[in-house]
Amino acid sequence: MNNKIYELYKKEIFLTQEELNEFKKKYINEENKVCGKDTLKGNLRDNISYSNIEKDKNYYYYFFKISEEKYTAIKVNKKFPEEIEKNSEDDKIRKENLKIVGEAIVYYYSEIVKYFQIKIASLDFEKLYGDYSEEGLKKIEKIIQEITLFYAKMYYRYPIREVRSASTELHEVMEEYNIDEQFTELEKIISLIRDVTYYQLERKREKEKEKEDKRSENWNKIFAAIGIALAVIEIVQGFLIK
Repeated sequence: MNNKIYELYKKEIFLTQEELNEFKKKYINEENKVCGKDTLKGNLRDNISYSNIEKDKNYYYYFFKISEEKYTAIKVNKKFPEEIEKNSEDDKIRKENLKIVGEAIVYYYSEIVKYFQIKIASLDFEKLYGDYSEEGLKKIEKIIQEITLFYAKMYYRYPIREVRSASTELHEVMEEYNIDEQFTELEKIISLIRDVTYYQLERKREKEKEKEDKRSENWNKIFAAIGIALAVIEIVQGFLIK
């Protein structure tokens, strides 16, 4: 795969809201499906589109959508392929475009796994394991939610549905980039971090409960002692009055 052909818009995995609004006005048309309905698996076809084509430009974009707010724009530095198979009777993708779409998917996978790896690495583990806080657990859960959303919308080990040479070639490229292995490793790491943090947080809660129970017990003893003292005083006062 020639990486020079593909690049993230402004080297960021997601468009900002301002960029997304601008792209929706100029480029994004979700009716521009990248393939026929039986070519890509599951949600992939519904969540990948290509930009409105400007014939004088030597580039175009693919848009990967995992939610209404999260779009990834991948720039393809070549002219849009004009030789096509009509999506009528056979409902198939453009000949040349199938290979490009497949490579763009692999490029997208390789970039988003880096994004998740960086997010995990940016966690303050010393603070995370030192504080055992609900806030720290929420940060981990947020990353897990993002990964889950990506999986639900985008990830397939074999993205192309049909058995064809393009599918075999794409799988070879994915193996070359260790895509599946990287995601498996990512899942293990984030799950381990979550489990350890949750375990430590539970221990912290138990210790706090023990302290609270001990505090309540001490207060009960104090109140009991006060009650006894008051009772003794009343008895003594009774004798004095007599």
